[in-house]
Amino acid sequence: MDQFDYIIVGGGTAGCILANRLTASGRFRVLMLEAGGEARSMWIPIPAGFSKLLTNRKFNWCFETEPEDNTLRRKIAVPRGKGLGGSTLINGMIYARGQPEDYDSWEQAGARGWGRATSSRISGSSKATRKATSGEAMTVR
Repeated sequence: MDQFDYIIVGGGTAGCILANRLTASGRFRVLMLEAGGEARSMWIPIPAGFSKLLTNRKFNWCFETEPEDNTLRRKIAVPRGKGLGGSTLINGMIYARGQPEDYDSWEQAGARGWGRATSSRISGSSKATRKATSGEAMTVR
């Protein structure tokens, strides 16, 4: 039976980044569990395709709020991505990088490795090396 140093539940953006950072040195073995299947759809890489993904239960958990008086008893859709990459699968490829000064101020405040130079190098180098098939646990070594 395989043994792991860390188990990450959820292969969304944060889970993938965490797995990448933990395994980059080769020191730790990480198991990432993701409920969604493989992110394969012609609509994922197309910005206009996000409207098709918002109602697709294969890629969206399709959560809704409970009816409330201040919404005239309506349920409000709360889209949340399902699959490796999480909600980035259904965000229409909308991407906003933070201000470089913010990253530098985090590092100056003690968040070592979060400065603009380090975070830009890391975010530009992350690539998936193996995709899990539907229902399979992805092991990152």
